[in-house]
Amino acid sequence: MSAEESREALFQLRSTTMGFMSYEVYCNFPNVLRLDRSALLVPCPRLTWLFVFKDNSSHECLHAQVDPADIEAVQEYLGVQKQSACWYKVANHI
Repeated sequence: MSAEESREALFQLRSTTMGFMSYEVYCNFPNVLRLDRSALLVPCPRLTWLFVFKDNSSHECLHAQVDPADIEAVQEYLGVQKQSACWYKVANHI
């Protein structure tokens, strides 16, 4: 598969991947705040999947309490590296 074909396949599967990742996390971790855009594919500096625990889409979302134990449990469940939380700029419309 060429690099272009790989990019196209990833593009076609991204909405399925985002929906499935969110569904799995929310089913297994009911305390995690449910957001409209909980999984994002962003270029920082290369294409990277982010799971969003908090955003500034509303006052409630911005000021929601996030339990660090929930974050660690989700990181372990998704098999990602331990990393500290940070804010990312993302496009409002894709």
